[in-house]
Amino acid sequence: MYSPYHRFFADDSSCSGSSRGSPVPPSAAESQAEAGSGSSPATGDELELVPLPAAARAPFPWLRWWEEARSRRWLLSGALGLLLLTLLLAVALPLLRGAFLLRSGAPSSAATPESAALLMSGQNLLLAVNGDRLYAFSSEGVLSAVQAHDGGLLWRYTLPVAASQFLPSSPFVADGVVYISGVCFAASPAGTPRASSPCLSDSGVRTILAAVRASDGQLLWQRVEEGRLFANTLIDGKLYLVQSLTSAALVEALEAKTGQIRWQRHLSGSLNGGLVGGQEDQMVVALPLGAEKQPETQVFALRLDDGQPLWSQMLPGSLRPVLEEQGRIYLATDARGASVPLPETLLCQLDSRNGAQLWQHTIPGQLINFNLFGSRAGSKLFALTDVAKTAPGNTYGSDVTLFLALDDKNGQLLWQRPVSEGLSLAILAQEHNGMFYLVLERQDQPQAQLMAVSVSNGQTLWQQRYLGQGLMSAQPNGTMLYAAVNDNAVLALDGTSGQFRWRTRFADTIRDLALAPSNLLLLYVSTSGGQLAALDSSSGHLRWLRSLAE
Repeated sequence: MYSPYHRFFADDSSCSGSSRGSPVPPSAAESQAEAGSGSSPATGDELELVPLPAAARAPFPWLRWWEEARSRRWLLSGALGLLLLTLLLAVALPLLRGAFLLRSGAPSSAATPESAALLMSGQNLLLAVNGDRLYAFSSEGVLSAVQAHDGGLLWRYTLPVAASQFLPSSPFVADGVVYISGVCFAASPAGTPRASSPCLSDSGVRTILAAVRASDGQLLWQRVEEGRLFANTLIDGKLYLVQSLTSAALVEALEAKTGQIRWQRHLSGSLNGGLVGGQEDQMVVALPLGAEKQPETQVFALRLDDGQPLWSQMLPGSLRPVLEEQGRIYLATDARGASVPLPETLLCQLDSRNGAQLWQHTIPGQLINFNLFGSRAGSKLFALTDVAKTAPGNTYGSDVTLFLALDDKNGQLLWQRPVSEGLSLAILAQEHNGMFYLVLERQDQPQAQLMAVSVSNGQTLWQQRYLGQGLMSAQPNGTMLYAAVNDNAVLALDGTSGQFRWRTRFADTIRDLALAPSNLLLLYVSTSGGQLAALDSSSGHLRWLRSLAE
């Protein structure tokens, strides 16, 4: 049987011209056969070769398909390219999403930081900067140390926390040791916990405290106590703890490097507050006593060396220590548990050497966040109070937040200024560069308010309000003021004029801000997704990003 031979796409010129392609001419033998068939008649069973159209020469269907596909190679190439692009985007986009910031919402006149999106999660992440190291402590009990200049991970230590909820405190760094603590909560405590048991989910409310070597993350010591840690401080190589237990209060002193107990003192009842200071040789604590209708507060000082009492003072009302400065101790009415703001706050000043009361004075409203601030000159006290609309003597006609100045010598009110309509939370209140910065958040609605007031008379120098936004934290730095708002953005303002400088937005909630005294060019930010970011403090541009999420 005769089987003619066909060449397909011998060269690129064969596919030029018509979209179907030009047929390939038959071989020389085929031409001669065709010529012969035209001059010689068929005889008998002799096979007659009949010329076929070019499109019908292909002996197999797939050859014809290939010829047509080859003639349309641009279509095939486009389809393959589209498929590859789809696969590339499907793989690359999720990776890119976790590596860059969202576009900044800053106006065109402000610096525009790089875009990025951070992973979403829900953990707390608190920061501390020491030298060229940044320490981050999470609500999962993980302490991480990273290089502050580039975000490189140095080491990681994990506390044995398996509680239903763990509230960490900010890490504290001193003498080459990182101190961390947190409170463990359990939904249903199983029996009375023991002080030596781990901080597990069935152990009730407990406090875990640990000391970790800063150089390599090695654990030096660790303690777990019943109840909540109320206060702690480090003085002369000793760590002093004030803890509120289930049925009593515990004050103890530990060796900072070893965790060894130097002394302990148990007190009957729940502790109302604790301060370490005075002459730097004593600890001052307050213990509420008496009935609810006629409460009293016993204030006493313990010697730091051995915990022995130095002096004791009984004061009317439920009070707690709020400030210690220059050998004086200030106490204020304890308003915890009050359903509405108290109409007034009682302030007392005691001599820390002997507990003698120097003055007592009442100020309008309830002290916000139990904060009382001494001026740098030492002649004034500043306070923020909330005054409800229904409070006696409220002439403002509505709920209001007041900024007050008192004479430190006698407690007399020098002046008061309304700084916010409604009741507020104080995120930042600090004297800085001759001004007093106030960063407030409304209690009844999400509204951030940043302002500077005069230290001399309380007059407002500038203020910025951000409706629909709450505040997370704030930090002054030189002539700049940085604030984190709950729309996941960091704002930078000129601290002198209040002028907006830049805004950098993240994809998840900002948990903390930190500045390094040794490198004020970087602003460190932590987020609920376990991310650490370093921003240029002058422009808001991203310098590095590190994920600490496990």
